[in-house]
Amino acid sequence: MEVRNKVKEIISTIEDYAQKKFQFRTEIEYLMELSDKNKMQEHFDDLTFRAKFIINAYNLLMRVGTESSETTKLSIEFKKNLELASDIIRGLIRNAPDEIKIIFQERFEVNTGQNLENMFGLLQELSLIKNYFLDKRPPLIT
Repeated sequence: MEVRNKVKEIISTIEDYAQKKFQFRTEIEYLMELSDKNKMQEHFDDLTFRAKFIINAYNLLMRVGTESSETTKLSIEFKKNLELASDIIRGLIRNAPDEIKIIFQERFEVNTGQNLENMFGLLQELSLIKNYFLDKRPPLIT
């Protein structure tokens, strides 16, 4: 699948802003291209929002554990949002060429330790995209 230069330039800009080269750049380019092509940008936005929540919740849960009632609730929301993020990705690639579907299935879908690590890596990078757009959003009042 061909990814437009516009999408590649956006990712490059975000990498520069984050001062990080994305490990899952190609996959993110596919997700952005597919969301634009299929008029599903709001799904991509929702994915980046959930990615930011998942990464922040994961970091908090790793620091403080899941013993208290507050963190138990957070753990439940974490699992729910992780499932929703996976569903959004599946929705975004639903009409993709088979080779793209296979890439996502092999790297993120099969329940292995490596694929879970890949998913968290992808979500981390998607959360950086969310941060970029939050930080670069024009002010509401000019």
